Amino acid sequence: RLAHAYFTFKQDKVLTETAYKRLSAIMDFTEMNSGYKIAMRDLEIRGAGNVLGAEQHGHMDKIGYELYAKLIKEAITGEEESETSLDLRVSAFIPESYIEGSAGRMDAYKQIAEIRRGEDFVRVKGSLTDLYGTPPKEVENLLKIAVLKARAKRFAISELYIKGGGAGIVLQSVNALKDGRLQAAMDAFSSYCALSFDRQPVIQFRQGFKNPEKYLDLMSQFLKNATKIAKKS
Repeated sequence: RLAHAYFTFKQDKVLTETAYKRLSAIMDFTEMNSGYKIAMRDLEIRGAGNVLGAEQHGHMDKIGYELYAKLIKEAITGEEESETSLDLRVSAFIPESYIEGSAGRMDAYKQIAEIRRGEDFVRVKGSLTDLYGTPPKEVENLLKIAVLKARAKRFAISELYIKGGGAGIVLQSVNALKDGRLQAAMDAFSSYCALSFDRQPVIQFRQGFKNPEKYLDLMSQFLKNATKIAKKS
């Protein structure tokens, strides 16, 4: 059965920063099985105490639990997780005119960095809209880039770029095409892209768009399509 909970406070009551963050976490994570995410956000807010060391929790509170855990893992194993480099030439940031407080902007950046799929995009955008109003173009681009990068991580993609009147998805090697998912997506988008080879295979998009954000949307749709194919296969 669907349950509802109402948290209220007096109109003239000034919430502490911690209370505000905790209420925001409850509003952000409303879907089923969100308990773990809420627990992780609470861990960020209150700090991990002596479990991770008496002083370390302060660093984790600033950068977020997920990034903190990633850095700890890299320090222990000596191996860095592969990242897709971005050269997208679009304005993507949170302006002070949208979120005035630096703490609020930092929290918003952390939420955006945690986007992993389309559902996260909708949730984070809805949360920002509820708190600060309709996101400006720069924030919208930042949200789109977060989804694009998350989708790129599911494939062997070394770089995404928008420059020189076109855009491209640079693959790590020809092995990236062997599973057929990207090849199937290219077949579906054959009128928009073509495969070329330099030192690495590149899926190129050259549509003559003057607005680079059009390429951002096109590449996002391309990888979304590839992701759907991956789920079916």
